[in-house]
Amino acid sequence: MNWKSLSVAAIVVASTSLFPSILAKAESSTKLRINSIICFDRQDTGGNGRADEPYLEVNGKVVWSEKIFRTGVKNLNLEIPLNSSMARIILWERDGDDFHGSQDDYLGSTRVYATQAGFGEQKVVFKNKQKGYHYEIYYQVN
Repeated sequence: MNWKSLSVAAIVVASTSLFPSILAKAESSTKLRINSIICFDRQDTGGNGRADEPYLEVNGKVVWSEKIFRTGVKNLNLEIPLNSSMARIILWERDGDDFHGSQDDYLGSTRVYATQAGFGEQKVVFKNKQKGYHYEIYYQVN
C-alpha cells in the first residue's frame, strides 16, 4: 500500500465516523412547518349543515384540531421539530368525543422526509370521491 491509498483510506474512515454526528445535528434542527389546510368538500355531509371536526396527527401526537370546519382555508402555521429523518402526518375526522375514538374517520396519511428541506412549500391531497371529501395540506421542511 502506498501513501496515496493510505491517505484516501484515512479520509474515508474519518468521514464515515463523523457523518452520523453531522446527520444527527441536521435532523435535530430540521422542522416540519404545516402552513395551512384547505377543505374543498367535507366528509360529514349529513343534514343540518354538519361540519367536519378534523384533526392532524404527526408521529402519533395530535398537533391541531378544529371543532367546526366546513369549507375554506385555515392558516395553521404549526412548527414541529423532526426528531428523525421522517414524520408521518395523518388527517382524521372526529366523530366521537375523544381523539382516536372507534368512530373517527381516517382520511389519509403521508410521510414527510428531512431530505425535503429547502424545496419550498409542498402539498398533499386527501381526497375520496366515494366518501365525498377533499382536503389539501400545505407544508414545508426547513
